[in-house]
Amino acid sequence: SLAECEARDTKGLYAQVKAGATIGLSGVNAPYEPPTAPEFVLCANGESLEQCVDALLRDVLLRCDMKR
Repeated sequence: SLAECEARDTKGLYAQVKAGATIGLSGVNAPYEPPTAPEFVLCANGESLEQCVDALLRDVLLRCDMKR
């Protein structure tokens, strides 16, 4: 969500946009274009951090043709 992005904004970009800067921030003052075919979607359904890490690790190991 926009609120979550603003909370995680370590560089202050969202604050700059709110102050009137024209940075071109996706989803704020520039259009957001979702990927048409993402290779991996992580934590999209509220999974825990541990579940997300496990899913990512499984995917990486499968891509390297290894087993966990």
